[in-house]
Amino acid sequence: MQALGSVEKEIRKTECLAGRPLLDVVAALQKAGKISESDVAVWKAMVYLRNVFSHPSTQDNRKRDEAVDQLAFIATLLNRLFK
Repeated sequence: MQALGSVEKEIRKTECLAGRPLLDVVAALQKAGKISESDVAVWKAMVYLRNVFSHPSTQDNRKRDEAVDQLAFIATLLNRLFK
């Protein structure tokens, strides 16, 4: 989150994004203009999916190609934050 320190300053000088719920971080990044409007829905879906996969009720096996595609998409979204 250090690279997004300017976002922290834009939002609240005394409030750090680290340790905050991911949905709050996404909202803060959107408000600061770091996430494009076209990506907001995807980021909010990522929050939901992160919660589902972090606390699964059953084990889910993925094919390697599917997992690689999903990780590549996530990497693309993350890279957009630093452009």
